Amino acid sequence: MGPIASRLPLLAAALLLVGCSDRAAAPRAAAATPVIVTGNGDTIPMRETLRVGVLEGDPNYQFNRISWMLARQDGGVLLHDMVSNTKGGLIRQYDAQGRFVRVIGGLGDGPGEYDDFPWGTVLADGSLLIVSQGQARITRFDSAGTLTGTWPGPTSIVDVAPATDSGWFVARVSAHYPQEEKSRAITYFRYDRLGQLVDTLPAPAAYRDGPSAGAFGPTAMTIVLPDGRFVSSRTDSIAFQVDGPTGSAAYARPSDRARFNEEEKQAIVAELATLNRMSGMKPQPMELPDVKQAFWYMVSDQDGRILFLRRTVGIRIADTTNLRPEDSRWRGTLEIDVFDSAATYRGRLVTPTDIVNRVYAFGKGHLWLMHEGESGEQYLVRWEPARVVW
Repeated sequence: MGPIASRLPLLAAALLLVGCSDRAAAPRAAAATPVIVTGNGDTIPMRETLRVGVLEGDPNYQFNRISWMLARQDGGVLLHDMVSNTKGGLIRQYDAQGRFVRVIGGLGDGPGEYDDFPWGTVLADGSLLIVSQGQARITRFDSAGTLTGTWPGPTSIVDVAPATDSGWFVARVSAHYPQEEKSRAITYFRYDRLGQLVDTLPAPAAYRDGPSAGAFGPTAMTIVLPDGRFVSSRTDSIAFQVDGPTGSAAYARPSDRARFNEEEKQAIVAELATLNRMSGMKPQPMELPDVKQAFWYMVSDQDGRILFLRRTVGIRIADTTNLRPEDSRWRGTLEIDVFDSAATYRGRLVTPTDIVNRVYAFGKGHLWLMHEGESGEQYLVRWEPARVVW
């Protein structure tokens, strides 16, 4: 994972045609197809192999506001629905056939519970690790959904990542916004599989060399890979540095940055000004550049991939019927530049415009995406590439 503070509302809130009988989404036109564009320019199509979700019916198959998804080692998927029809924020598990398995934990302050906006990762042994920023707490469930441990975590948690030995990394940040007028330093805490703190690791100097978080998002990001190496990048280009015990190495690819259009810029400035007023922050000048940052987030996963979620050309939503008041009328498509754990470029994932909230999960030989239907319903689709790319 990458820094999560800006993806959660402490802020302003980041691969077939199999049906599931009564659990699958009702018959409808096939989802628009994502593709992979390789480094040498080949375009590899993907095919839909599973679709899950209903507009009406069993609430366990109704999706409302999915904030994240994680692929399980058994081919299933975990997801967090921020606004469930039944209980508020829930973490749900589905098997490799798209069948609902269970709700994991629940909302609250008790053992096995979490706050409104938890974040998670799948550990090397298949366990689910949850961090609750508001509670400063770390919670672990085994692959069967049983609570196996709870530990106090650092305050201001902004990242959680798996380690190769079934332990994990958790990071805290010293300041969230430039308005706090503090330096923004990130520190990682390394825990073993028993939950014992074994090391404290400051973010590499390559990250600290960048300015603090800007008014429209951080200008530098850092992540940790499962083997403990750090990856750092400025957000104005896809040029990153990998720091490990044997030294540092630099990598880069053309960034082909997207441009803002004037209407999109005005809408974003207005939305952020409103958020500032609502949160009581100091007024500050807000002027967007003509060119967007190269990427929204740099993240990793349990396989150690380095993923850049690119910023793309804005698309104005024509039908706003199903938008919530706080939702933007502008969307960008989900595009991800994928590097493997050796920092070798493996290609770009390009998805259709109906992908919701840039939510995805990489599995073994497949990809999970959340799509939006014509009536506003959301449905989960598993895609597989015509040939293996990563």
